[in-house]
Amino acid sequence: MRPAVEQLRNQYESQLDLIVRISRAGLGYCEETVEANTATARQLLAIPVTESSNQGNLAEALVTGGKIAAAHWTASVSRGIDFQRQIFASLTNK
Repeated sequence: MRPAVEQLRNQYESQLDLIVRISRAGLGYCEETVEANTATARQLLAIPVTESSNQGNLAEALVTGGKIAAAHWTASVSRGIDFQRQIFASLTNK
């Protein structure tokens, strides 16, 4: 009976360790995402847009906003891939 209890205990400890590693990876990903979203929002809000009929200013603001959005999307995809790698690495570590 004792070996069966030890085996169960080892399995539960292994599962708990896996849950902790995955949770840490998930929390780190969430933290990085919130920080990046906040930084991007600040960048977008800092784009100067005048209310005059100056079409050049509006075009410049749109181009700048597009560049910020593209950089944000690229970084988000990279963070997502890194997060998936961490999860897969956690799953392969037993």
